[in-house]
Amino acid sequence: TDPEFDLHGALQTFAKHSRHRYELRVMFMELLLEAAISDGKLSVGEDAILERVRTVLNIPINVFNAMLRARQAEGEPESTAGRQHGSGTQGLVLSKSYASLGLTSDAKPQEVKRAYRKLVSQYHPDKLASQGLPDEMMEIAKKRVREINAAYDRIKAEQGIK
Repeated sequence: TDPEFDLHGALQTFAKHSRHRYELRVMFMELLLEAAISDGKLSVGEDAILERVRTVLNIPINVFNAMLRARQAEGEPESTAGRQHGSGTQGLVLSKSYASLGLTSDAKPQEVKRAYRKLVSQYHPDKLASQGLPDEMMEIAKKRVREINAAYDRIKAEQGIK
């Protein structure tokens, strides 16, 4: 890290230029979060920086927490994730599915539907393409929509949602 770098100033400039492009700010937050968790854990310093970014970019805490849970569940070992919902591989898959939607395993069907619709709308590639996002961000959005759809399908089957 460069001690001379003005993170706050750079974030304010980005926030100003993207004030009408919420999806762009969220995608940027996703990229930072993915990079921070790439080593399997989130350090105190990384957490502090992410909180500063979240605040300046005006990303709601519940949106950030959903992103964080989804990313943490991806790297969670079976023995930990499986305890939350069922046991073994099926429990792990369901636990990760709920986390991908930013939910816990006690979510009601209407909460699951609402979270699913909101996330698909937020990350839908067609919506983001119309905003001129770079190809790299479009690929991340497509990957995230696939994760969201797969998670929703698993939860629907488990909860009997139609």
